Amino acid sequence: MKTLPAIFAVAAAAIAVPAQAEPTAADVLPLLAKKDKSAVAVIMAYQNGMDWADTDVNYRTEKNLYCIPPKLSLTTDMVIATLTDWVGTDKDKLDLPLGMALLLANEDKYPCPSDKKL
Repeated sequence: MKTLPAIFAVAAAAIAVPAQAEPTAADVLPLLAKKDKSAVAVIMAYQNGMDWADTDVNYRTEKNLYCIPPKLSLTTDMVIATLTDWVGTDKDKLDLPLGMALLLANEDKYPCPSDKKL
């Protein structure tokens, strides 16, 4: 029974530690510029997740978050360039969480016709 209090102590300590926030565009862009493998993997995972979310939105509503041309297959360099070009040196954009910045960059780079826009 001595292990039960220890388990509660560990659980309480874990709860007391604040959650780490999502990285901002400013956190990740310098790493992407250096082609840091971890940063590249993260940005591509975000893009993949957004593409699946967009597919789900389209399935449910016949609308889209953004409209990548059907025959265009995004490369890593294209995803990085889309984010980098959209953010530029805009302080407000640099401070956005990475996921939001990438979503807005995709919406700007690949706008939907009005009848398809969510």
